[in-house]
Amino acid sequence: MFARTYQVALLTIGLLVSAGFASAQTGRLTGKVTGADGQPVQDAVVRVERQEMPGGSKVKTNKRGEYLFGFLQMGVYNVILEVQGKESGRVNNVKPASAGDPTVVDFDLGQQAAEQKAANSGELSEAQLKNMSAEQRKNYEERLGKRREQISKNKELNDAFNLAMDAMGQKNYPVAVESFKKASEIDADQVAIWAQMAKAQAEYADTLRGDEAKAMRTDAIASYTKALELKPDDAGFRNNLGLEFIKQGDIPAGTAELEKAGMLDPANAGKYYFNLGATLINTGDSAGAAEAFRKAAQERPPHPPYAPALYQLGIVLMGSAEVDEKGNIKPAEGTVEAFQKYLQADPNGPYAAQAQSMIATLQGSVDLSFEDPDAKKRERRK
Repeated sequence: MFARTYQVALLTIGLLVSAGFASAQTGRLTGKVTGADGQPVQDAVVRVERQEMPGGSKVKTNKRGEYLFGFLQMGVYNVILEVQGKESGRVNNVKPASAGDPTVVDFDLGQQAAEQKAANSGELSEAQLKNMSAEQRKNYEERLGKRREQISKNKELNDAFNLAMDAMGQKNYPVAVESFKKASEIDADQVAIWAQMAKAQAEYADTLRGDEAKAMRTDAIASYTKALELKPDDAGFRNNLGLEFIKQGDIPAGTAELEKAGMLDPANAGKYYFNLGATLINTGDSAGAAEAFRKAAQERPPHPPYAPALYQLGIVLMGSAEVDEKGNIKPAEGTVEAFQKYLQADPNGPYAAQAQSMIATLQGSVDLSFEDPDAKKRERRK
């Protein structure tokens, strides 16, 4: 029997995956566009862009300046106004109402101009004050206060996030982790913050030892878990969470997450199951690794089998090969086939030469004869 240990590298999957809508539930969004002269604006274009993915929809206002989106997929949107081909207004982080009255987003170009000038100067002009009723001024001041507060919050959030990303690029993990934490305290509902913080914590843990590494790895697991609470169908997050569980020594939890990733994202299932097989090999579970590599190598039309898994399956099965009394190698069932399928799937792949060599070895025999190297010396002494 061949007794050899193989170490297999794990694959880290990118953070930003998952396209498609989480459900078929829809929401409604409506509003009115008023010009600087106080009159409705007809044929203005109102666009919505969903933050979670590219693409969107657009409509035109009617003669009363009104617009309506009646069947928007649920999510968070940016609402953009275009007048005569130019962006004239924008409201971000809008969630369409799924029941009851629709969410309302109005655009008052005269009011926006006044608010922009007031935001820049901090004061209202006499003309602006005269043109406002008491009720309008009250509403204006409330909106202006909220707007300034949001601008300040957004700036603080962006500054913290950008500082963290810059620190990560420089591998300054302590600064990156603390800056991501600050960003998460400002806005805890941004999935990108938690995902990037988890990545920073995981990379930081790789540089530490002992209890410090374990504590930082625990933080990475918590951050990936939070990211999944916000985006539960993200296969990449589940893959990376699974790897962190495994590095922490929790093989069952890691295995479960990698299997979930494979079910959520069939196109990349081969890579997720490959990670599972690599992990089990590195922990000494050859039987479990072989099963994982078999799953990784399955064809999932229209996707071809994941070729590296076929080669690793053959390597794992090599450990179960036997040699009979005549020196003939008896490979475990499926060993030669795994190497042959690898060559079919990737004939010029990085393991092609090794696979061909393994096939030749398995189809040959081992010389079991023994020659005593000291026999001739003893004959000469006689």
